[in-house]
Amino acid sequence: MNPIKELSDVECIFRYWNRLNIIQHRKITSDMEAAIKKALKEYDKGELEQAIFNYDYILNSEDYFFKYRWTISEFLSRRKCNNIERFLNLEVAKQNFKKNSDKQKEIQNKQDGYANKSFYNKDDYYSRHVMH
Repeated sequence: MNPIKELSDVECIFRYWNRLNIIQHRKITSDMEAAIKKALKEYDKGELEQAIFNYDYILNSEDYFFKYRWTISEFLSRRKCNNIERFLNLEVAKQNFKKNSDKQKEIQNKQDGYANKSFYNKDDYYSRHVMH
């Protein structure tokens, strides 16, 4: 007789992520396991699955501009932008990432500002490194 093994919350979250095909992971790594366990200290399994589902929904809908695909570790551990909170409530996520919204324009303006800054001046590099 082969007993049925009950999956841990960590394994359930990992499998749920892979089932949605956001980014497929072959196996769970120690970094992934640590990120999931840390997230489970603040959120229950259902909340994490809901945030992941909402993230997938926004990514795959043409109505929303947000298209960046994180790994499961990145999604769960990016504290600066708090992805779990950003995607926990679908209606809030929809408002935040709707195409042609004020939020999109604000993000686009920031990105344009970075694109226009010159972090690398090839003439300066050439004169300092090649001319000597």
